Amino acid sequence: KELLELKNSTFKIFNILNAKLVNNTPNKSFRRSLYAKKFIKKGEKINKTNLVALRPFVGICASNYFRVLGKIAKKNILQYSPIKKTDINKKL
Repeated sequence: KELLELKNSTFKIFNILNAKLVNNTPNKSFRRSLYAKKFIKKGEKINKTNLVALRPFVGICASNYFRVLGKIAKKNILQYSPIKKTDINKKL
């Protein structure tokens, strides 16, 4: 009987700890995304000087930084506005 109680209590503890680990994923709003560091004109090539990674996560994820470099802007992008997939030519 005691062994069964020990088994049940350790199973409960395991489930509680596992639930906390699963629910502890980072929130998307705390991620970084790519923003225009300065005004980018339509047809201008995106490079290191006009690109910056900031919070919150809107548009293209900062992990795609090197994929975005060298792409051409489809339209004018205002300073400190998020860069979206629709703003640049070619797929990422």
